[in-house]
Amino acid sequence: MLKDWDLLCLRICLLVSPVLLSEAACMETDHNNVTPAECYNVNDARRYHYDDVSELLDKFTSLLETNSDQAKRLLHVFEEIRRVILFNLSKSIENINRVSLVGSTAKGVSLPTTKDLDVIIFVELDHDQLIRRFAILNKILRDWLQTSAFRHSYITKQYDGFVIHAFKFRNVDVDLQLGVDMSEKTEEYDNDQIHHDETSYLMENSDVMMTETYNVFRTSKVTGQVKRTLRFINGSRQYVLYSRVLSSSTLEGLVEFTGSRSDYCRAIIRLAKLWSSVCHVDGFKRGRSIIIELFAIHAAEQTEIMNEYPDIVSGFKYFLRLITMSDAVKLFWTEYYSIDDIPRELLKKTNFVINPCSPFEDVIKGSGSKNLRKLHQHAQMTLRALEYADYQCTLKSKLFSIFNVGIDEQHTSAELCNNVANVTMPTMSRRRKAVGFIQQFVFCHGT
Repeated sequence: MLKDWDLLCLRICLLVSPVLLSEAACMETDHNNVTPAECYNVNDARRYHYDDVSELLDKFTSLLETNSDQAKRLLHVFEEIRRVILFNLSKSIENINRVSLVGSTAKGVSLPTTKDLDVIIFVELDHDQLIRRFAILNKILRDWLQTSAFRHSYITKQYDGFVIHAFKFRNVDVDLQLGVDMSEKTEEYDNDQIHHDETSYLMENSDVMMTETYNVFRTSKVTGQVKRTLRFINGSRQYVLYSRVLSSSTLEGLVEFTGSRSDYCRAIIRLAKLWSSVCHVDGFKRGRSIIIELFAIHAAEQTEIMNEYPDIVSGFKYFLRLITMSDAVKLFWTEYYSIDDIPRELLKKTNFVINPCSPFEDVIKGSGSKNLRKLHQHAQMTLRALEYADYQCTLKSKLFSIFNVGIDEQHTSAELCNNVANVTMPTMSRRRKAVGFIQQFVFCHGT
């Protein structure tokens, strides 16, 4: 039977139907009592009449912006969590400096369906015995969570030396971490403007292509926090260990980094994240969001440089091509550090994507690189679909009549594919080929 997931994949990957917009409208309004079939049966087809796929995709992407009510709700949940933490932990952890919201919601690139929060508790610690003190505070936090109102859904997750405390609150998934506050250690970065060149590079086969260079003046406390953390890590003998433990201490920088990008860039990020969400890859969860975001940011920046008036399709295609060539991509930004700060062993790798706020962290290391290869086929198939999209959009009025007759449980995926093929392919041989093509990468999802 045709499932909602299949319908979404059909509309995102094929881009053959103007009713794609009604899918986004359903996501935006979040009507719990409206069936998918009712969402797709749009009475006024002229509202969704566009001349080309670029205009269609541009409108669809604009509808991916987080619903204001949803954003307010998530911020309200965060504020509740912040108050609970400060009230209950102020005695056991006396040196709490602040509780900050990070992640997609804070960056402004979350999807309308997002129901998760990433929260950091920043504490002040002496540099001596920092690792030991950090472990003790994590234990205190764990003990409190196990007896708090969050205890029924609470679990811990450990990755490369740092701990994530996960729980559910008001139907929102929350990831809570500890971070070390460095903002008051010195006044050097708070009093003086930080001036440096910001550059993002894409290196292919040892050739370096500079994609963006401009002067950046930073005076924010977030920048000071990131730079002091990196300087502390770089000055320690165990920089690998410290870079893992203190990775959460630079997450505010990623919020600032993404927030400073253009509206066009954030639109590409949201579209890329939606595309990634419908591409099923077993075991690819950790790090997936930041990987997709960084690929999308670079794609958007490069598209803006190449085109005075960049469109969504061009940026999305560039993003997909980056995914297909991820085995050879070497990508980093020098907003918070210089190329000299990146360890030589990382620069010698065949591919890497360096965290913009930590020169020591390759976000696609290990399983991340392997999982990206699994996305290659999905990206290639979506690119092929986009090549046919302009032709298909010329038939959108006929396609609309097909999709608008009522998508319900009586329509199987095969029947829907046949209907599309009957309109788009004039001969029987081409029609059979089209049906197989659509079924292969829409309903089998590249498996």
